[in-house]
Amino acid sequence: MVLSYSRWIHGRLLDRFAGRMINQHPGDLSLLDSRGRRILVGNDPVLAALRLGMPQVRTSTFLVDAGEDSGPIICQGPALGTVRIATERDSADRLEQTLKRESDWPSIICAITLIAEGALSVDQNRRLEDGSRGISVCGVPMSLGGLKLMAGLDHPDPEMRQICATVRVSVESCSAPMN
Repeated sequence: MVLSYSRWIHGRLLDRFAGRMINQHPGDLSLLDSRGRRILVGNDPVLAALRLGMPQVRTSTFLVDAGEDSGPIICQGPALGTVRIATERDSADRLEQTLKRESDWPSIICAITLIAEGALSVDQNRRLEDGSRGISVCGVPMSLGGLKLMAGLDHPDPEMRQICATVRVSVESCSAPMN
């Protein structure tokens, strides 16, 4: 099941599909404050990133859990620069529309490919610096942020290289998403 944008999942739906829902978030959920909490959570992470002066924004695709944008991050889409973008609502909305095309799409394709290939696992006993469970791709433990597109698609491990090649082909074959 894939969920996206501005909906909080709770109650029976969350219970029924625990560990089987993914969500996309228009913010880099691997950015933490000094206490290890995710900075760009909630319904307006693009505007928040602009107001914080962050040099780039990117989509995070993660497994839904009971917290607010707190589940294990599977992957993140390509980063988009924010230089010379005004810290205003209209500018944030335009940037978010671009983010949907250029970061969401590759990120969701990557996540679904990893799941379909059986390459994704959640490490129940490994906690990352923000308290979320760690994930592995082909048995290779990922750091907070999961597989980062596009820089993360070249990997020294042969099995990871193969899955990354599969993800790359999937992303490239879907380069013109339907609106």
